[in-house]
Amino acid sequence: MHWFYFHVELFGVEIPDDRGVQLPDLAAAHACALQIMRKTMAHDPDERNWRGSTVKIADEQRRTLLTVLYHHGRTTFGKRMPQRRDDSTRA
Repeated sequence: MHWFYFHVELFGVEIPDDRGVQLPDLAAAHACALQIMRKTMAHDPDERNWRGSTVKIADEQRRTLLTVLYHHGRTTFGKRMPQRRDDSTRA
């Protein structure tokens, strides 16, 4: 297990993580960052433009390992794009 820290920047305001979370690897930390983003965006009744907001994933030495960018709006964040139908399946 490794310690990861999730430093959030929302609209130019930095929110440092001084507690951290123990996770098995960077992939799990990335999934955690996406969860932070979904929860943050879910509490936004104005559906702002989130461009420029980030979650920086840092290691135990507080070195940034990965910067995850917020999607521009919550209406499409985390949702699958509709699959295109193949012509051969049309009746």
